[in-house]
Amino acid sequence: MKNTRKNKTPSLPEVGPVEGQKPDRSFFIVVSIFLAVCVLIKLPILQFEHNEPDEQVYWQLTEHWVHTGHYNIKGTAILPWLSPYVYDRGLFHR
Repeated sequence: MKNTRKNKTPSLPEVGPVEGQKPDRSFFIVVSIFLAVCVLIKLPILQFEHNEPDEQVYWQLTEHWVHTGHYNIKGTAILPWLSPYVYDRGLFHR
């Protein structure tokens, strides 16, 4: 039996916006409602003080990074309260 099938890849239809079609307004409404609910759920967290040690380390790390460009906490105010074995060394180098 002879194989008469040609090795052709089927062409796919072009995908894109249809001319004259406006974005579905209900999609934007649903996404907006979803985002508003997410923000409302997170609002109570802003009332709490952030006194957890890891949160304080992240704040110091971010402040030091913004002001000096170095991603470490060397020389920051929180360093004396932390274990030097863990925090007073480079993260990727020994």
